[in-house]
Amino acid sequence: MKSTYTLNEKAKWEDEKYIRDTIKNFSPFLSNGSIVKVKLSENGVKLLNSLKVNRPKLIKNNDNIYEFECSFEQARRYFTYFLDEAIILEPKELKDYFIEKFEKALENLKKK
Repeated sequence: MKSTYTLNEKAKWEDEKYIRDTIKNFSPFLSNGSIVKVKLSENGVKLLNSLKVNRPKLIKNNDNIYEFECSFEQARRYFTYFLDEAIILEPKELKDYFIEKFEKALENLKKK
């Protein structure tokens, strides 16, 4: 290819509303429809209110059990900061991931 050109033409989208909505509500973690349930301690609630980077979208809160629209990857990144201030309730795969990581960390901390 020897050259390329950029045209100053307006594109006509077939479903312009869909495109605008996708741009407006874009989730870099592709978490649309994925729900994560987390029980937070009092300090966990404080962390939730202060940690804004990668914070998932809150769906509802009932008696310190929070539901988020959140992918596995987003939850993995965000809730790592909470340590013992959060208990992942659902999905089971995410809970198992944190159990494995915390058990491994504990083993490493106990090594002489």
